[in-house]
Amino acid sequence: MDVYKPIVTTFESDEKMYESATNIAINHILDVISENGCARIALSGGETPLPLYEKIFSNPFIETGLIELYQTDERFVPADSEDSNQYNISHCLGDKTDQFKEKFFIDTSISMEDSILQYNEIIDSLDGVLFDLTILGIGEDGHFASLFPKGDYLNGFQPHVIHTKAKGSKIKDRISISINDILKSDMIVVLLKGEEKRHIVPQILEGEKVALDFPAKFLLCHPNVTILESFE
Repeated sequence: MDVYKPIVTTFESDEKMYESATNIAINHILDVISENGCARIALSGGETPLPLYEKIFSNPFIETGLIELYQTDERFVPADSEDSNQYNISHCLGDKTDQFKEKFFIDTSISMEDSILQYNEIIDSLDGVLFDLTILGIGEDGHFASLFPKGDYLNGFQPHVIHTKAKGSKIKDRISISINDILKSDMIVVLLKGEEKRHIVPQILEGEKVALDFPAKFLLCHPNVTILESFE
């Protein structure tokens, strides 16, 4: 398996980090739309990426009608819960939420099994590069999307969408796109914010933990990963 080194840039402030991430994302989206006519973008949950989403989709050069939105993961809570990733993404995007060409959010109003089957069918319908851009954060334990340490991520028969458990969290049940499918993105942009995240890049690049114990190490399998970090 090939191993690639991500592009890592450390910023002196959160503002500069978001500014750079916005420029990177917008330039890539515009290039993809120019070539393909539309762009598929996968958005992760958590607080850190939200300001980036707002900056990208409020940019006048970005035509939301040419963009398909997907979620990398979701907490299994009602969609109107403040703990819901789609609630926070929609709240962040405001009126823009209903202007996208397509918006594929994970349905938590049905059973866990049905929700996974439904979203799995959506991802299975995609061909080629699944996502033109995927935006991620990484937790202190090395998880990204809802792919936590000790998961069975190397199962060759794994579906596109899986049920995972967040140990130690008040909301344990999660739905996540698999590692293999997240790695089928053209570009992955990762945001790290806060002093408590300072160990993450060293652990990815030089740490002794294996990928199953620190899932962010799986990102080394992707040739186009950009990590932007700020410890303000």
